[in-house]
Amino acid sequence: MRVLVISDIHANLDALEAVLAAAPPHDTVWNLGDSVGYGASPNEVIEAIRALGVVFVRGNHDRACCGLLPLDDFNPRRPVDSGNPHPGTHHLAPGPRPRPAQP
Repeated sequence: MRVLVISDIHANLDALEAVLAAAPPHDTVWNLGDSVGYGASPNEVIEAIRALGVVFVRGNHDRACCGLLPLDDFNPRRPVDSGNPHPGTHHLAPGPRPRPAQP
């Protein structure tokens, strides 16, 4: 089985599309996390990677956006958008999000 491994997309849709366009033939995709944060297209990135039918690992940025990780460990000097340490995440679609069970 040929696996395409992606990670650290950080809501950068242009970069994700470029990687997918340049990727060699593969049978499946594994996403090692950090799909959101910093970039301007979190909803579009999430939609794109869900469509791939990938195996997901939740990264620290993904956990923070879901409220599963405190924001204390993120860079305090990073420019923020209205106090949000993940500037791209304020664009996430509103609404309740179920919290997955913790192992």
